Amino acid sequence: MAQEGGEGSPQLDAARMLEFASYVRDLPTAAEQDPRDLAKRFGLPEELVRESLRVASKRERRTERQPSGRTRRSVRSAMSRFCSFLYARPVVNSAFLGVFASVASDVSSRLDQVAANILLACAFTLAGGLLLLVNGLRGQARYAVLTSFASVGCWMGGSILFRVLDGRSMSLLQTLWLSAVVLFLTALLAMFLSLAAMLGAFIKIRREASHEEKQDRLQLLQRIFYLQEQLSAAPASRWHRSRWDWVESARNRWPWIALAAGFGVGFILLLERVTLGLPTIDEAPQTVAFFGVANFLLIAIVVPSIGFISGTLSRGLASGVLFAVTKSLFDVIANGVPQSSALWTELVITSAWFVLIAGIGGVAGTIEERGQRSRRLAAADQTTILSEIIRLQQLLQTGSAEIFVMFADVVKSTQIKAGKDPLKIEASFRAFHDFIGRTVRQHGGSIHSVSGDGAVAKFSVAADILAAARAVQRDIDGFNTAANRLDLPFRVRIGLHCGEVHGELDQVVFTNVVDIAAHIEKYAPPGGIVVTDNLKEQLPNERFAQLEEAVDGHSVYLVLDLGP
Repeated sequence: MAQEGGEGSPQLDAARMLEFASYVRDLPTAAEQDPRDLAKRFGLPEELVRESLRVASKRERRTERQPSGRTRRSVRSAMSRFCSFLYARPVVNSAFLGVFASVASDVSSRLDQVAANILLACAFTLAGGLLLLVNGLRGQARYAVLTSFASVGCWMGGSILFRVLDGRSMSLLQTLWLSAVVLFLTALLAMFLSLAAMLGAFIKIRREASHEEKQDRLQLLQRIFYLQEQLSAAPASRWHRSRWDWVESARNRWPWIALAAGFGVGFILLLERVTLGLPTIDEAPQTVAFFGVANFLLIAIVVPSIGFISGTLSRGLASGVLFAVTKSLFDVIANGVPQSSALWTELVITSAWFVLIAGIGGVAGTIEERGQRSRRLAAADQTTILSEIIRLQQLLQTGSAEIFVMFADVVKSTQIKAGKDPLKIEASFRAFHDFIGRTVRQHGGSIHSVSGDGAVAKFSVAADILAAARAVQRDIDGFNTAANRLDLPFRVRIGLHCGEVHGELDQVVFTNVVDIAAHIEKYAPPGGIVVTDNLKEQLPNERFAQLEEAVDGHSVYLVLDLGP
């Protein structure tokens, strides 16, 4: 767009303005020079130069984010140390929480009812929350049981100690009743803490799985080499069975174990009713309550255990069904067939609880198996290291398939670029990459990588890769006319090869398939296509001329028909 100035005012010239823009681009300090000198040098109006420099050097103000204060960092550091402390000593910390709860209970007995309720609510909320946090951090079901016994035992032990110090004695029946309550509370707490442990372990497993999925092949290879070094450095030892090996052996018989558990529990409950003749709750409430708690504990231990032995969620649910059916048969023997819908509903709900709890036990078994594997790896167990190496090798070989690779390269690209405007060079070669990408995609392929003057594409069908190569050579003149901004035309050499690749080609950076395609490309004439013997065998209807040179142990052939 021209602009008329006064007398003696320089006229706007596009070539001079572009020369000025290139000067500013190549010399960043040009913005600090006197606009009058630059205007005279390039023959441009002073106001145009001054305004162009002002707009180009203008920067938007950015508000700097205030760094986190010391208080926030201190709080995070304290929380991290506290979580590490809870993680390191779960059982001791749980025992301490039990003592804390017993002290709070004793103090509350000396307060009025409102203050006592507030104190107990705060104390038990704090203790319960910390117990859930401890087991969530640990993520191991066995610690849920240990921490339950430690916390409830210390709580009840502390309460009994305070009673003795206050001179309040307990009868034998009260002691038995208290023992039953302790066992009941321990089992109930263990269930909740096991759920917290499983949730924590599930989060940890998902995090590890996500981390493994994001690892590239180099990281997996480094992991394999590290394990191989560990295996070589580990002292030679004879293989021996551990306690966990017996659990894995039992998992092969999980249906029979579930049936045996249902038979055993059902028989014990039937034996109680037949031999002991349990009274009704109106006749002996304490006796009925005692056996009720004992039966609850029996089932609370057996049902999750059969699910744990099964090892997975689906097997856990199935083992729960087998247990419920077997136990229900003994219930029918003891009480007869249910005669009302209410009794049938109760039976179905009870069976559903068995299935659910067994399923949770199955999840716990999966989590514990992962934990055992991690601990064995940390302890440099040779068997576990060997199995992990095999697993990672199989992971690297996932997706093994035959891949067809096209390597396209611009002939004498250095000569094409020599002495040219860098922006025109960039625009032309970017347009060339777009041209190659469009052609490849139109023939069912995809771009693997691009370099400054070439590109690597992959295909899954032999006919498609040859059709794409022919299309590139056929349409390159149209590209030179429409998109090439440089003086010399683009000429392309193409090499085609096929071979087996273990894994996805996008992740396999170093592979002979790509290397050989790049090596044979140099033997193609400008505008020509060469292929290896591997690819020629899959194109029996095409005409080729064999070259004298052999590349990387492969015969090389020139494609004779490039199409219309």
